[in-house]
Amino acid sequence: MSSEWRRLTAPEFLDPRVFNALRHGDKHESIAEDAKTVILQGVRFTVPSPIFVPGEIVYVRLRRFFEFMRKEDWDCAEALRAKEAADRAIREKAEYERRREENRKFNLSFGFPARFTIGQKSVRSGLLENSWGDGRNKRSVYHVVLEETISIGKLYRKSGDFLCTRDPGWLKHVDRLEDGRVNCKACLQILNRYGSKR
Repeated sequence: MSSEWRRLTAPEFLDPRVFNALRHGDKHESIAEDAKTVILQGVRFTVPSPIFVPGEIVYVRLRRFFEFMRKEDWDCAEALRAKEAADRAIREKAEYERRREENRKFNLSFGFPARFTIGQKSVRSGLLENSWGDGRNKRSVYHVVLEETISIGKLYRKSGDFLCTRDPGWLKHVDRLEDGRVNCKACLQILNRYGSKR
């Protein structure tokens, strides 16, 4: 089995209409006439050594040269690519779950006396060099977003506030993140100061 495209020899004189038809599109089905010949649109293309099974489907395409790949080889390569994609998706999901659990434990390790989630404070920066193109700033960090009102000494925050500030501002919005890990320096200082495990 070979998952590589290999060179195919066209006849010396090729109808321009056939050439133009093959220029467009990805691959075209041909039929193997014998072990060294395939027929596509009535034109015979050949290879120097026997490789085809008479009657089998062979894909032909035109790049710098005419190239071929047996359908059997194409199907095997597609199955391999699909398996690799599925395996990659499994690995990525496992990595996501590992990272989410690791970050969850870190966020809870402070023993902060209020329920919270992690959110990204996105600054509406317009279409500037440091923006994502939809107005969000690339330099946004991960903040603690309180899910209940809390009052401890001088610390007072309402549900929905960021831990680091009472007023997120009308130019900002929050994207809550299931796998976020707080990295805002101000939020971390408050977590360390008021957490029971620090």
